[in-house]
Amino acid sequence: CCAGYSGPIDNCVKNCDPRCPKNSHCQDGKCVCDTGYENAFASFCNPRCSQKCGDHSFCSEPDHCECEAGYVAVANSSSCEPVCEPSCGSNSYCQKPEHCECLAGYRRSDDNSGDCQPICAGGCALNASCLKPGQCACNAGYQLEAGKCQPICSQGCAEHSTCSAPESCECDDGYAHREHGVCEPSCPKGCYAYAKCVAPDVCECYPGYELDSQQKCAPKCSGGCANGVCMGPDMCVCNADYLMGPHNSCEPQCNPACEHGNCSRPGVCECAEGYRLAAGSQHLCEPICEPSCENGECLAPQTCICNLHYEPDTTAAGHLCKPSCQGGCVNGSCVSPDVCSCWPGYRPTDGANSSVCQPHCSTGCENGDCTAPETCVCPADYASSAQGCQLETTSTTFSSTTSDTPTTQEPEELGKCSSSSCRCWSENASEDIKCFSLCMDDFDKPCLSLAKCRCNKLTGQLLCDVDGSGELRSFSCRFAMSPKADLTVKEAVLSTTQSESSAVKWPTILVWCVASCILLMVITAAAHFYFKQRNRQPAAELDAICFDDQL
Repeated sequence: CCAGYSGPIDNCVKNCDPRCPKNSHCQDGKCVCDTGYENAFASFCNPRCSQKCGDHSFCSEPDHCECEAGYVAVANSSSCEPVCEPSCGSNSYCQKPEHCECLAGYRRSDDNSGDCQPICAGGCALNASCLKPGQCACNAGYQLEAGKCQPICSQGCAEHSTCSAPESCECDDGYAHREHGVCEPSCPKGCYAYAKCVAPDVCECYPGYELDSQQKCAPKCSGGCANGVCMGPDMCVCNADYLMGPHNSCEPQCNPACEHGNCSRPGVCECAEGYRLAAGSQHLCEPICEPSCENGECLAPQTCICNLHYEPDTTAAGHLCKPSCQGGCVNGSCVSPDVCSCWPGYRPTDGANSSVCQPHCSTGCENGDCTAPETCVCPADYASSAQGCQLETTSTTFSSTTSDTPTTQEPEELGKCSSSSCRCWSENASEDIKCFSLCMDDFDKPCLSLAKCRCNKLTGQLLCDVDGSGELRSFSCRFAMSPKADLTVKEAVLSTTQSESSAVKWPTILVWCVASCILLMVITAAAHFYFKQRNRQPAAELDAICFDDQL
């Protein structure tokens, strides 16, 4: 190319003078900016960015912005922010490269740490800090209570102590730490014996003790300690001549001990109600029976126990025991133990002390029955005479085959057949014939019921309806009895004639027997108790007591 031109030989172009600046080229002798650049100034070409670059950035290449020195690009943004090394502290920001500034409401701390602290107008209370502008919060280990920040003790504090700092308890005034962190009251002057400190400078007696007149702790006996000294809590020591009784009280002692009475004071007996001191004794109280017991012993107040062979006389007033006759007295009175006295007009049937008295006919009662004093009853066909009963001359025929059922006869009429003292009756005198006895009651069977028999006064035989068929059968006496047994048979005749109208009440008899047994047991027990009491008396007193020979 010619001078002033350059380029391929077939395309020489005119050179630009002076040479073109960076990011431009020479075109037709002129400098022209490359694509993406523009001639912002005549001397050079600057890159062109279609979007305006942000603050603190410039267009370093076509459509490419670059932050200024001391700034860095913000992610996803065209803005650039300043860079501070080291980084700014909390609550502050990098205002320009290497220069930090506190946020609004914060101020630079006084420790030159570079941190910014929040600002609370008026400041915060004790144990609290400004958490953020205008807002206070309790420090760590404290919590807000009643508008104040109080320390926290997670395990709590013992009685009479306060949480003075986080996890730290302190005893209240007047209290001191003891074992296991317990705060106990403190009495600097100390407490007297048997007392303990229960509050600051306050002493109290131990349980079982109380303040006495001298303001000292003395043992207390809840039930009192009359006639003794309280030596310890509920421990009473009795005075001399006193002993602790079953009711935890000191009781007076009497030696010898009081019988049937109470020891009112040492050596003095007071008899129980119904008792009085025995003659010549200061400790033995005897029962009172007014009027006194006759033929018996006063066993308890107004209670007499009859002597042996005596029994209470319920018909007499007072405490009278009458003699007892075993089996009773028939037509007589019991005048002494087992001794009967016949009534006027009666005589003993067997000896002088017989318990059965029979009526007496002074002129005799031959062939008849003396049924009452001086009263002789003759059988049929007999007439009364001065010596007794005489057989009348007029004979009487009697049929033993009558078909009528025999009517009940009076006891005097049947007595003519029973007066022969017969033990049993048979239809004939043969030994192998069955022998019948007289029915003594409704349970004697087989027997002859006199209520169904008639008497043949001429022959002395019984005519009885044995089987209830109405046929009369004749019975003769086989075995005779003693005179005394004969009397019993006569009594049986009297009772048998009444058996049809009034049967024996066996339940009544059984009850009577049981009651008699119980009464006998009671009398025996009372007598045993009486002898036991008498045996307890001193020998000197026993020598002075006279016993009944029978007792």
